[in-house]
Order: sequence, then structure tokens, then C-alpha cells
Amino acid sequence: LNVLISKKVEILKKKISDFWQNSEGSKLEY
Repeated sequence: LNVLISKKVEILKKKISDFWQNSEGSKLEY
């Protein structure tokens, strides 16, 4: 169970960091 949770957390962290990188990229365009 713990392994599953940590895997989901890792995926979530990656999605969040990707999202933030995309947000930073669009901010720079303005």
C-alpha cells in the first residue's frame, strides 16, 4: 500500500512540476 501511495505521489509531483514549468513559460511570454 505504501509503495502504491508513494508512486502516486511521485506522479503527482511530476505533473505539478510540469504544470509549474508550463505556467512559468507562459508568464515569460507576456
